[in-house]
Amino acid sequence: MTTTTRQTNLILNQDWTRIYQTFKNADFKSYDFENLRRVIITYLRENYPEDFNDYIESSEYLALIDAVAFLGQSLAFRIDLASRENFIELASRRESVLRIARMLSYNAKRNITSKGLLKFDTVSTTENILDANGKNLARQIIQWNDSTNSNWKEQFNTILNAAMADNTEIGRSQGSSTIQGIPTEQYRFRTASRDVPIFTYNKNVAGRAMPFEMVSTAFKGSEEIYEEAPVPGNQLGFVYKLDGKGAASTNTGFFLMFKQGSLELADFSIAVPTTNEKVAIDADNINNSDVWLFQLAANGAQLDPWTQVSNLVGNNIAYNSIEKDIRNIYSISTKNLDRIDLIFADGVYGNLPQGSFRVYYRVSNGLSYSVLPNEMRGINIEVPYVNKSGQGHVLKISMSLKYTVSNSVPAETVESIRTKAPAQYYTQNRMITAEDYNLAPLTSSQDILKVKAINRTSSGVSRNFDIIDASGKYSSVNVFADDGLIYKSESEKSLAFKTVSRIDTVNFIRQSVEPLFTNTGVYNFYFTKYDKILFTDTNTQWTQITLDVNESTGYFINSVDLTLQKVSSYTTNTLKYVVAGAMIKFVPPVGKSFKRGELVTTDANDLDQTDRLWTKIIRVVGDGTNAGRGTLSTGKGPIIFNDIVPTGAIASRIIPKFVNNLPDALETQIVNLCAENKNFGLRFDVATVSWKIITAPNIDLINAFALGKAGDTSNNNLDTSWIIAFTKESDEYQLRVRTLDYIFGSLEQNRFYFDVNQKIYDGKTGKTIKDQVRVLGINTMP
Repeated sequence: MTTTTRQTNLILNQDWTRIYQTFKNADFKSYDFENLRRVIITYLRENYPEDFNDYIESSEYLALIDAVAFLGQSLAFRIDLASRENFIELASRRESVLRIARMLSYNAKRNITSKGLLKFDTVSTTENILDANGKNLARQIIQWNDSTNSNWKEQFNTILNAAMADNTEIGRSQGSSTIQGIPTEQYRFRTASRDVPIFTYNKNVAGRAMPFEMVSTAFKGSEEIYEEAPVPGNQLGFVYKLDGKGAASTNTGFFLMFKQGSLELADFSIAVPTTNEKVAIDADNINNSDVWLFQLAANGAQLDPWTQVSNLVGNNIAYNSIEKDIRNIYSISTKNLDRIDLIFADGVYGNLPQGSFRVYYRVSNGLSYSVLPNEMRGINIEVPYVNKSGQGHVLKISMSLKYTVSNSVPAETVESIRTKAPAQYYTQNRMITAEDYNLAPLTSSQDILKVKAINRTSSGVSRNFDIIDASGKYSSVNVFADDGLIYKSESEKSLAFKTVSRIDTVNFIRQSVEPLFTNTGVYNFYFTKYDKILFTDTNTQWTQITLDVNESTGYFINSVDLTLQKVSSYTTNTLKYVVAGAMIKFVPPVGKSFKRGELVTTDANDLDQTDRLWTKIIRVVGDGTNAGRGTLSTGKGPIIFNDIVPTGAIASRIIPKFVNNLPDALETQIVNLCAENKNFGLRFDVATVSWKIITAPNIDLINAFALGKAGDTSNNNLDTSWIIAFTKESDEYQLRVRTLDYIFGSLEQNRFYFDVNQKIYDGKTGKTIKDQVRVLGINTMP
């Protein structure tokens, strides 16, 4: 058949132009079987009435029409379903939503496991060790804060010291920091196991049996306590926290971190890597935080870990926000059922993976629940260790949870991903506009439900500033004035409480009274009103061993015979006050002055020179002399100051440490006095560095503060040295708290305000930024 004939006889001998014209009469909005069948029959009746006119149910042609209508309905349903899965607002399959979210540079959050700290309750060891009284502690169970054992602390520490890593003992840690406002120290056991230091146990929590793991605990380089990367043979790390509220406090003692779930591993090899290599880890319920990747040596040993980085736009993990020397990087992509893909670099911005690898990951249950203290008790582990003589022993520890843990979160829901993925794409990983500040935080965690950011930067900006950059990041916020003044403001604060029961009184003391001791106003009152103790021995001289930024270490010597001077509880002279928290005033030798941490020849014209140096004691190791040897094995001195003190500086005066907690015996006295509805006061005794009670017959609640009659017991109401006074009025106690504030102001040239509750954080250092007031050297009337 010729081409012309074929084109003019396409369908039923009809010209194609006629077929084209009939399309305008077709109904293309029908997708279901009944409508498709009706539309097809209507189409044939209207356009081919002469050719097709047999529409009885038994007609074979109607069977063909039914088959076409059924096929059309199926195709329409599948196409519609597939089309919906291409749009994040309509997609119903979680896998589709995850893929679209990744296209929008959003990596959905997997489940967050519950974690917390277990406190050591009891310890025991199989090693024969003696306490200070010569008692053998082998197989003796020593309880923390045991009221029936006056030597519990010394025995507790002795047992732990026996299992401690080299050059480490209680008080000589492997690092210290302040975590969430609590001084924290790092320690390790000299464990004998060559496996990853993890201890597993099971507990019933929220009505379910759950597996948990105790892990090696650390905080180095972070502002929070975390789990160390799993390394076989690593020494088990634990921490010591001291919140200053006594041994009974939930935040004082030794702790190990626990996590819900099970740590698993998978090995894989990559012989010929490709750009943006992807490795699938097809285990369900991998949590959002616990993934570590190590390269393996030829003998199977783990090498340095690869660095996990965040996901950015597209498939190429090109990063310029990490150190340029770090090239072994990878990212994690979340998949359905909380599975993951490891995605590697392109060989330009990061190394291609080649060789054998091991990935550790923790599988958690992905539920939301709270762990109550009564559900996490009596957890016992046995830590095999090698003592200092090289002998193997076992340390047994019993632990429990002291606070409720409610930090587990399920995997991010489809609805949450639909909301947050477009928000992150909109913000483009930056916060500039006000809307960015309301959207970006939502993408950081599935536990954040709502955020409202308010612009407070520009409100109240000093009229002295050009409103160019209110944050001060690019425009200067330095203001100079010559009408500044500083003065002291002494005042009283008041608190009230009712003595309903002894327990209520104890709780009030611990939750409301003791925190007053850390109040700046009370602290200033102590420093200003109390006498600075004079060093009677003018030969007490400092010897510097090491120095660092705002830190120096060393010890005291007698400048006459050069003997090392013991401090703290190891002596009875003025040096007994040399403990962490005390302040010492140093003066230079005759003819010398201090200048930038050094002793120089006095020059009256040099305004940078000073004749005094106040510094705070950060830490004291042992007797302050390392048993007469001076320098510690770490190369540092046993006494650490928070400023640079040069060798030859002479100790002049000392302000004893201001104790910020009350002993249990004193708490009991206060509770008894409150129960008897008596007036009384609390004074600080510098001689004994402790708090004392002023009884009702001796306290003077009228006259101003004075130390002349401190400790008077003549029953004539002469003692006005109280810092806190308890007075019973009607059915409640009124507390009077003496405070003193230093206030800096400007008469006319500058206007500013100070809010103690408002903190500004430096994104680079992670620390708070404080405003500073400086009196310049050109000031002629300081």
